[in-house]
Amino acid sequence: MAGGRLSQILGYPKSVGQIYGFLFFAHKSQSLDDIAGELGVSKASVSNGVRQLLAWGVVRKVWVQGDRREFIEAIGDVPGLFKAGYSDFVKPRVNSSKRRIGDIGRLLDEEHRDGSLSKEEFEFSRKRFEKLSKIQSRLEKLLPLLERLV
Repeated sequence: MAGGRLSQILGYPKSVGQIYGFLFFAHKSQSLDDIAGELGVSKASVSNGVRQLLAWGVVRKVWVQGDRREFIEAIGDVPGLFKAGYSDFVKPRVNSSKRRIGDIGRLLDEEHRDGSLSKEEFEFSRKRFEKLSKIQSRLEKLLPLLERLV
């Protein structure tokens, strides 16, 4: 299912995307047992996935008269799902990579100063580091655009 693959790309369990995709196309609310049975995953996995989707605000609990089980339905807020993925996955990782690249640059300079690297090794490493820095810089410039899109 495409929802499962997209979920994995965003760094979440495959089941989260599968659950949302299933609920999005379901014509009525579904119990946790129904979801688990249809997707062939454990009820615990469904429970965790639904909890994540509830936190993002893209599904809701529904009361079904005469039934004590918990039922869930998709709100249909696909943009909300992308906003959550951006806020929870993309932005923190870009910011984290900025710190890590800064650390790498400082360590590279330290190793050059203390003689741990030959001039040739330093120049090679420095060129590679500059490539990483350029990619990081481009990603940082994309963040405001991504924020406006989602």
